[in-house]
Amino acid sequence: MAKKFALWFCVLAFAPFWAAAQAGGGLHVSGVSAGAKVKQENPKEIFERAKSGDAGAQLAIGSFYANGTNGFQKNPEEAVKWMTKSAEQGFQAAQLYLGVIYGGGTIVPRDFQKAQYWRELAAKNGSPQEKWSLGNAYFFGYMLPKNLDKAVFWIEAAANEGHPDAVVKMVQICEKLGDAENLSKWQNRLSELEIASAEGGNTAAMTSIAKKYLRGRGGLPRSISKGVYWYKKAADLGDDTALETVAKMYARGRYLPKNQDMARKYFMKLVDKNPSHAMIISNLYLQGKDGFPKDDEQSLFWLERAAERTDDSVRLYIAWRYWSGINAPKDPQRAVYWCKQCKGNPSAEKMASDIMQNKAAPENFAGYLK
Repeated sequence: MAKKFALWFCVLAFAPFWAAAQAGGGLHVSGVSAGAKVKQENPKEIFERAKSGDAGAQLAIGSFYANGTNGFQKNPEEAVKWMTKSAEQGFQAAQLYLGVIYGGGTIVPRDFQKAQYWRELAAKNGSPQEKWSLGNAYFFGYMLPKNLDKAVFWIEAAANEGHPDAVVKMVQICEKLGDAENLSKWQNRLSELEIASAEGGNTAAMTSIAKKYLRGRGGLPRSISKGVYWYKKAADLGDDTALETVAKMYARGRYLPKNQDMARKYFMKLVDKNPSHAMIISNLYLQGKDGFPKDDEQSLFWLERAAERTDDSVRLYIAWRYWSGINAPKDPQRAVYWCKQCKGNPSAEKMASDIMQNKAAPENFAGYLK
């Protein structure tokens, strides 16, 4: 068991720290809002309903005493008394509130035994998010004692109810433990959740299942048509990863027919969102890297898109390319044009002057970068 927990620790240690904060911060129940639609009522009317046994009103009165609001003097004993009445009736919000205040130790002295009792009861009666938060609280020791057994128990409970983060965590746990049977179960469950999310318009889920279909992983069969379908759907919705992936598919002729016009269409959408991509694309075509064909014409096209949208250093570089004729047709007029786009830049003025004087282009343009 010790070895098993050590592996769990390796996995859970990478859980985002905010999860621990959510275990507490997300549980705050403020003022009357805890009292189930009693916000607009007069505090005296709420008090009468609390005395008659209304669980929501009892929690509201408890929160008034806890915070010293709505005409009630701050009184921890009265706060706990009314919250407990509500919690003992099975009112989940009150159970949660009691677990938090006993774990926090600010309103009443800290009592982990009571904190555990009420938090676990609230999680049992509550949402998958509350189970996930409780699991993380046990792992991090946030307002509860650290307990890896309980941490995994509640994370798995959340996963069984479809909490996406908990399902991801169970996949990671099973991978670490080498538990092939349960790993397959949770991978399939994760893929089911992602497909549902993708069908609901989530582009991150679309790209995730697209990758799984192309590789035949995560419980999904290998299907190039489905993989391409989801990548293109995400790309058409503007997802950066999908735009780049589909563009590269067209550029390389992998999974989609080689088509530089279609590659350009998708790359352009990406560059419209982030101009720095134009330089990257230009270099891929220039060097013929990453499955791209070596294509000086495409390289120049994307270099000019970069020059239009970025800074003078790129404009000077493309001017030098046209001046020198390196990986570009020698075109002094085009070179001067790009120099003139660097308005007020002395380096560009110097380069333009040198070009018009028919001077030989230097081996590189670094001397003009001042």
